[in-house]
Amino acid sequence: MQKDIILIGGAHIDIAGTPLHKLRKGEKNHGSVTFAAGGVAFNTARYLSRLGVEPGLISLICDDTHAEIVKNACAKHNIDISHSLKLSGCDSPKYLYISDVDGDTYFGISDIKMYEKITPEFLQTKIRLINKYNLCYIDANLSREALEFLMNNVTIPVVIDPVSPDHCVKIQDIIHKAYAIKPNEKELKALCGISPDTDKDMQAAREHFLSKGVKEVYISLGERGLFYGNRDVSGHITPHVENIINTNGAGDAMTAGLIYGILNDYTIDKTALCGTAAACISLQSSMDDESAITEETFTKKMEEIK
Repeated sequence: MQKDIILIGGAHIDIAGTPLHKLRKGEKNHGSVTFAAGGVAFNTARYLSRLGVEPGLISLICDDTHAEIVKNACAKHNIDISHSLKLSGCDSPKYLYISDVDGDTYFGISDIKMYEKITPEFLQTKIRLINKYNLCYIDANLSREALEFLMNNVTIPVVIDPVSPDHCVKIQDIIHKAYAIKPNEKELKALCGISPDTDKDMQAAREHFLSKGVKEVYISLGERGLFYGNRDVSGHITPHVENIINTNGAGDAMTAGLIYGILNDYTIDKTALCGTAAACISLQSSMDDESAITEETFTKKMEEIK
């Protein structure tokens, strides 16, 4: 029996600093520092779980104190990490970021070199399992060799997330094997040299990926919403979002919404609506608000945007 989706990529610790006032450079800023499970693949799996999807997650699980936070979070959200790589005597990957008082990330530092331990040799032992799922999501935190192995051996449709401009070089030569891709504006520029400033630019980006063999293209445009397209259809959703509380996680929520649409065989228009709705809910709620994205709130938000 096939399962819903397997996600492969980052599940690590997010160390977040949030000030009580506007950041003052070169000074002590009073605020809060939190430790929580994060990582692109984990965040996406968490949102999918809230939508009733059964996610499996292949990542790296160490044996330090931070790893317990990740394991507990996965258990809480019914994310199956039993097939992840377990390592002892190693520190968990981390992402440190500072937000401004308005919720926007001021800067971030990634300490994720440990993901290089997820090698093609390890993934070879999981490939039969991976191909039993309906859909595979891969984030580009993995090494180039691991990404190439997966794209050459996964036989189910793959959604690939560039994660950041720095990682784009690792996937440029394997994009053609993806079913769908979801870059943001900076990642798009790194992947194909196109800045999505106008509709003509976005159509050119769509054609670039389609010509390589990608079936569905989703370009996250921040405040300008989501551009999307396949061979037959293209569109642009620009929702009006008020009362924004937090911008961290909105991109992963959007990815989860898009995956939800793909898993349910929705039209690309409805799938894009799913992604936009999930991102809007995330923007209007705190990261630890477990009741924010549910099947009920998700459906309601889709109706509001439509």
